[in-house]
Amino acid sequence: MKPFVFLLSLLLMAGCASTPVLRPPAVFSYDSGSRVGIVNLLPKTIKHYHIGTTIFNNFEKEYKVAWDFPGELNREFQDQCIANGYQPVILDSSSLQLSPSDPLTVVEGDVAAVNPKVASLLQDLGEKHDLRLLFVVQPAEGRVYVPNAEIPVTGYGLATRNFLAVGSAKAFSMVDVTAISIRPLALTQGKRMRIIESISGLKLVGNFGEMSENDLAAVKETLSAPLKTFVADLLAKANVVKPGNAEPPSR
Repeated sequence: MKPFVFLLSLLLMAGCASTPVLRPPAVFSYDSGSRVGIVNLLPKTIKHYHIGTTIFNNFEKEYKVAWDFPGELNREFQDQCIANGYQPVILDSSSLQLSPSDPLTVVEGDVAAVNPKVASLLQDLGEKHDLRLLFVVQPAEGRVYVPNAEIPVTGYGLATRNFLAVGSAKAFSMVDVTAISIRPLALTQGKRMRIIESISGLKLVGNFGEMSENDLAAVKETLSAPLKTFVADLLAKANVVKPGNAEPPSR
């Protein structure tokens, strides 16, 4: 092996070795009847990203829709919390004002933790509503692959591709749910929603910039279908389960 190639290999190996592998957050126990909050920061509008035959056909827009995706997620959370024996508390999105420069979590060594800059805000919010656990729902970034293209997306909505009269349409949900124990104040196990599904019943020709009510209804159906399973998995990871099924705390 040539000296330069050997040195480059060593540098790449060193870079990989220096990337920390994060340990999973702690798991806590919550008494039956504990108050569990959720603050949902997802917008009520859905996003639409489109790539056409040329760059002049590309666009990004938002739609106001009659249905409420964040509200559906909240209702599913509420129903499953009650079924598991806990008291759900739906908090208004205005109750948690976060700055883009102050994320909820930071990495400390090999573990993610609550950002000290927002710790007092979270503690006050938890104490105000007598919470044991708080879920924070936020839009996340991701990528949707369509024929011959990759579309960067945020949050939830629709990604479409039209090339020489051949169309493709996918609904996506890119959502992060951070779970925070209030007593003690600590990060616990949340969940990421990364859903990309082809949409049946959506027109694949014509003007993609004008979605009909039927088109948007097809998007809603595709986005709503996984919510029940997602919330069940989220609550299980955070140990918000029926008495007798709880995991022992890890700390």
